[in-house]
Amino acid sequence: PRLVMMSGLPGSGKSTLSKLLAERTGAELLRIDVFEQDLRNQHGADFDVGTRGYRQGYRLAARHLREGRNVIADAVRLARCRGSISSEIVEIEILCSDIEEVRTRLQTRDTGIPGLAPVPLESV
Repeated sequence: PRLVMMSGLPGSGKSTLSKLLAERTGAELLRIDVFEQDLRNQHGADFDVGTRGYRQGYRLAARHLREGRNVIADAVRLARCRGSISSEIVEIEILCSDIEEVRTRLQTRDTGIPGLAPVPLESV
């Protein structure tokens, strides 16, 4: 089993690619945004999640890997808190160099995560 880390800025296409890869390979898909939004839902919109969402994702990834399943992690950045994951880790960074395409993606996307605040282009 292996962990595939898909990282990239908001609007780069990493969630779309991660979902397609998971569907085609049967890997478990873990979206760090989901864990982070769950924390904000529990503690308030201004809660500083820090690395908590990543740590939660790595714990779940480690469990899936121990059970023999491949995992795809959709994350903004490559995390440093890999914990006890001893499986192979493949890191893929997704880039979109077309700023107008990124703008369009950010303005029209549906993250599928209730409550997740839109990301303004200026912060990307």
